[in-house]
Amino acid sequence: MALLARFFKPKWQHENPDIRRQALSGLTHTEQLLSFIDREMLTELRQQAVQQLQAADALETLLQHSHQDVREQARRILLQRLLPNDGNLQQINNDQHLVQIAVLTDDHATRLAAIGEIRNEQTRLDIAMNNPVAKVRLAAAEGIQASELLQQLLQHAQSKDKALYRLCKTRLSELKEAQAALTEQQQRFEQFLTQLNYLNKVGYNPEFYGRLQLLQQDWHSFEPLATTSQRAEIEQQLAAAQAILAEHAAIERAREEQQQREVTALTQQQQCLAQLHAWLSEPESFIDANAADALQSVRDAWQQANDLHPATRRDAQLFEQGHQTLQRMLTVIALYQQQQHEINTWLQTEPANDVEPLRQQQAAAQQWLSLLAWPTTDAQPTWLRDIQRHADRVFTQRQQLANEQQQHIQQLEQCLRELERALDQGQIKLAEKHHQQATQALQALPTSLASTITARVKLLSARLYELRDWQGFVTSPKQEALCEAMEALVGADLDPELIAAKVQALQEEWKQLGAKADQATWQRFKQAADAAFEPCRTFFAERNSLRQQWVAARQALTAQLNEYEQQLDWSKADWGAVQKTLEAARATFRQYSPVDRQAHQTTQAEFNAVCDRIYAHIKEEYDRNVLTKQQLIEQVSALLAQDDLAQAANQVKSLQQAWKAVGPIPRHVDQKLWRQFRQACDAIFARLDAQRQARKDDIEQDIERVQTRLEAAQNELQTALEQGQINIAEQHLQALRNELSSVRLPRAIQQQVQGYLDEWQRDIQQAHTAQQREQAQRRWQGLFDRLQALQHQDHALWGAATELPSGYDVTAFESAWQNRAASDQNDDKARALCVQMEILANLDSPDEDMPLRMTLQVQRLAEQLGNQRTTDSERYDLILTWLTIAASDQFYQRFMQALQRTL
Repeated sequence: MALLARFFKPKWQHENPDIRRQALSGLTHTEQLLSFIDREMLTELRQQAVQQLQAADALETLLQHSHQDVREQARRILLQRLLPNDGNLQQINNDQHLVQIAVLTDDHATRLAAIGEIRNEQTRLDIAMNNPVAKVRLAAAEGIQASELLQQLLQHAQSKDKALYRLCKTRLSELKEAQAALTEQQQRFEQFLTQLNYLNKVGYNPEFYGRLQLLQQDWHSFEPLATTSQRAEIEQQLAAAQAILAEHAAIERAREEQQQREVTALTQQQQCLAQLHAWLSEPESFIDANAADALQSVRDAWQQANDLHPATRRDAQLFEQGHQTLQRMLTVIALYQQQQHEINTWLQTEPANDVEPLRQQQAAAQQWLSLLAWPTTDAQPTWLRDIQRHADRVFTQRQQLANEQQQHIQQLEQCLRELERALDQGQIKLAEKHHQQATQALQALPTSLASTITARVKLLSARLYELRDWQGFVTSPKQEALCEAMEALVGADLDPELIAAKVQALQEEWKQLGAKADQATWQRFKQAADAAFEPCRTFFAERNSLRQQWVAARQALTAQLNEYEQQLDWSKADWGAVQKTLEAARATFRQYSPVDRQAHQTTQAEFNAVCDRIYAHIKEEYDRNVLTKQQLIEQVSALLAQDDLAQAANQVKSLQQAWKAVGPIPRHVDQKLWRQFRQACDAIFARLDAQRQARKDDIEQDIERVQTRLEAAQNELQTALEQGQINIAEQHLQALRNELSSVRLPRAIQQQVQGYLDEWQRDIQQAHTAQQREQAQRRWQGLFDRLQALQHQDHALWGAATELPSGYDVTAFESAWQNRAASDQNDDKARALCVQMEILANLDSPDEDMPLRMTLQVQRLAEQLGNQRTTDSERYDLILTWLTIAASDQFYQRFMQALQRTL
């Protein structure tokens, strides 16, 4: 069978190389090619067989082949298939292919480029941990960004790969700082957004613009670092803030326009009032052909100003009063012009010397003055004054003539009384004398006055004639007629006062008869007179009783007022109520009428006396209040010279409250004093408004200067910190604080500025802390490098090591380096040092070292009794002791791991 088997072998297994070469060209199956490669002794045929393989996994299998040429041929083929034609590795998206390229290529640059294109960090970690080439490990680690992978690689590289260890440590530090910066940025963003939201929520206020400017400045500083969503949200809030500013600006413009309209309206209103006042003060300047048009123009201007801004109630009343007064003037002037001819004729007429013409002239004067009633007495036209003067002349002439006539009437009355006396006594001659004098006096009187006395004179003349007749004729028929006339009045349906007058008249006629009648006739006349007067007696008794009641009511009212005046506490009086009480009492007193003339004079005098006493109290209160308000005006006027206008304004407000608390005074006096007081108050508030506006402008300028200075300072500080010049940054910040300490800003702006200063101070402090931490880390790294150099006898690492931490003597390390070759390995002492360092680092020790750990812990506690040691001092002693021994890598790694945990 063995012999026959030789004839059944495949040609690619033939002993003849040429037959095998020929058979190889026909092989396509992967397993046959792999078998051929394993069996083939000729390098040429093996390489040809490798060249014919198509399966990548078969080529990868050959990478572990025993023949170098097969391995190399498979590597070149795989690499050729993986590499792009143009050699651009960026086209490869498969990280596994990139790893294969890095493994297969013998070109270091290609290997590093392939590793650089690997995107999967876990793949990079595997390369960095397992690749035997240090530069490849570094290249793979360069692309690792995940902190957990870097930490894993750091622990792996510790005490194994110094460069990789440093890279991981630096990268972790950078990631930590980046994370801290990101956290700080996020916090800053959230704080910024909170401030911006709050600013928009609160709405516009005097500090809105300044705060928005500072926030916008902040936004410019970290806008490039914001995400798209953050940027959109901030821009939306900033747009809302700008909208608030725009709305406020529109409101301000509207307010300014309204204020301008109010100022224009007020100015125009004051001009109209001034024009009316000028015309009222000098009517002659108003009286012309165009007076009505001018008045209408002022009326139109006033209405136009009111349309812009309504006038105050006081100004409106002044204008309406002035306008109505001038309108009345125009009416009077028109009436005068219509009656000018008649008035001039009347003015040229001299006052008459008779009562009746004078009465007619005075009636004409009253008619003209009533018709031409001038609305004011302050200023009158010349022609009206002429009318008034002529009327005064007529009145004076009539008064003088009336006085003269009164004298004549008095003389006539005296004559008539003497005539009556003579007639009563029956002295005919004396009666005739007085009758002649009375007749002459009567003839001297005007007809209008004489007519009222003529009847009496005629009556006396008749008595005189009858007296004359008495002596010659019998008076009985006349007495009989008088009796009949008196009897006719008995029971007559007439008014009691008329009956009383007729009775009195008949009695006077009886007396004028002068002759003594018989007793029966006299009794008849007297009885008839008494019977006729009886109804009158009841009437006059009732009227007299009613008048007595009015008198009693007047006296009672006067008594009540006396009691009111005496019992009222005038220091606490309600003056409004007092005034109303007095007015009510006067109105009531007038209702208690009529009374007898004598009683009226007496009760009126008593009532006036008590009213005068009450009004005297009111007058005293008026005088006190007037004096108080005058003093308040003086106090407000004195405040005009005060420099502190804010304090002056507060005092003005207090004085205004005091003004309101002052009691009553006459209205016309109160209005005059109020105008003076208000003008003084308005002047102070106007100065305060001007001062506040100036202060506001100064504050806005200060804010702009501070903003500019803050921007410049921020750039200076940022540049100094980026260059590591922390001292210079602190100097800049202190100079900025000194500069801004003298600038007065609103409280909110000042707090914001202080916030920036404090934030920059924290940045400087953080930079200073980071610099110190970095320096400390470099120093501790110098210690670690020295310990590692001692452990591995690494001269290069020893020479490159940096300074030691503060307090560590470099001499001890130099001595250990010099004696490194002579140090004997002491695992027991190294174990003890490792356990002590693990105790110090609070790390668990291996189980087999737990008994030793317990012993050392007890010993450590005993040593610390009464002598408390710090972690730094214990760590220092352990490191110095470690320098004196030689330890295995196992204990070295334990010691270093525990040492790092103590930091």
